Amino acid sequence: MKRAIYSLLVYLFIIVALASCNNNSSYFSAVAKNDIPLKKTQKGDWLFNHQERIQTLANYHNSHPLTPNKILKTIYLKPIGEFSVHEWKQIQLTREYLEKFFQLNTVLLPKVNNNIVPPHARRISQQHEQLLATYIRDTVVAVGRPKDAIAILGITEMDLFPNDKWNFVFGLASYEKGLAVNSIYRFHKKPLANEQFNLSLERLLKTASHEIGHMFGLTHVLKPIA
Repeated sequence: MKRAIYSLLVYLFIIVALASCNNNSSYFSAVAKNDIPLKKTQKGDWLFNHQERIQTLANYHNSHPLTPNKILKTIYLKPIGEFSVHEWKQIQLTREYLEKFFQLNTVLLPKVNNNIVPPHARRISQQHEQLLATYIRDTVVAVGRPKDAIAILGITEMDLFPNDKWNFVFGLASYEKGLAVNSIYRFHKKPLANEQFNLSLERLLKTASHEIGHMFGLTHVLKPIA
């Protein structure tokens, strides 16, 4: 009798395992349509001017990336500057998206005023004021870091520049510090209108997940999807 029950349990386990494999196969087949082949780089693209190495799985593991644990388990977003009602709505939607995308609790911190940025971390370029991305990331974003923060992303409404040789940058992340910043300045014309909302939001979702991906140890994709 015991042997018959044991055989039945083994049989059921095999059935469940096979069903699980089939479900996984169906899932990956269903989401494969979301894959977009990487186009050949052109002048103006990041990879056109920057030679980077392909990141293998072994490279990723050997880099000892930031990994959520029982203590460090929350992503924080820190808004910096003055945002319109539409822009603030986008930030709130971005928080919801990132929480689902990374499967980690994601919290929106209180807004920080632009006045916190000193003159030496500002410049006038292309007829408007810009903020130094490294200063925003390493100083403004880092201030008051919560004890459970695995990653903090600053979101600024002002344009960013990484150094004097660059005209601007959309975002900048640190692989080691769990700190990053990105700007919405170039995502839409001001004031943000209803007809621009979805495209601008899509750009924010992409750059935010991109910079947080860097904080979790992911480099740029170099090889086209087969």
